[in-house]
Amino acid sequence: MLLRKNNISSRPLSDTSHQALVYETNRIMVSFKTTALIFSLASVVSSLPWDNRGMIATVLEDTLDPTQFGKLHGQVIHAAAGKFWIGAATAATCPPANPGCTTTKDTVIHVWLETTMSLDTTAANKIFKDPTGALLYTAPNAMTPGSVTRGFRVKVGTFGGNYVYHEKGGNWIACPILKGRAPYQVFFEQSPILDMDTPTGRRADCLGISISIESYTGPTPAAYQYTPGAPS
Repeated sequence: MLLRKNNISSRPLSDTSHQALVYETNRIMVSFKTTALIFSLASVVSSLPWDNRGMIATVLEDTLDPTQFGKLHGQVIHAAAGKFWIGAATAATCPPANPGCTTTKDTVIHVWLETTMSLDTTAANKIFKDPTGALLYTAPNAMTPGSVTRGFRVKVGTFGGNYVYHEKGGNWIACPILKGRAPYQVFFEQSPILDMDTPTGRRADCLGISISIESYTGPTPAAYQYTPGAPS
């Protein structure tokens, strides 16, 4: 029996062939690494503790020093009258098919990866900052022209906590209905808020705050709709 010799050459590769082989190998490795990175980022994104999950918003200073706590530290933020309040109760309605339901006492929000915020309701309640700086909620098609709906993000504080901020800067403030007394209405100040746009007519009556969000563990959606009724 005759055996055929292997036709593969044992001669070394030319410089050109060697460079082509190295290039192709590197291209394949980069492709594998890119795919692995995409899967890794997707895993991180899906594990974010706040994305597409019901959250409760609380006034929380990013400090462990009690002497640095503000007057409103630790108080929960509630939705009522189309606005957000500190020191006022949540106002929610029942669905038309179940008018006698027990309404929620919680205001539950979502902060989405695409940097928008909404309330956790059956009837859509979009959260936005209107041109005066007030943080409001309404149906998506009923916003004031010039309102800010995108750009809200979440970052981990120095001492923990998930803090809501805006990618273009700004500060959260709380303005009282009567000077020094609850309830306080929540504003987001990216440009100076005018005296006339605050409840007391004096921007100086407002307090600087920080807003942190934490997981809501109750049933969802939390409410059929948060109401335009007056806060209590």
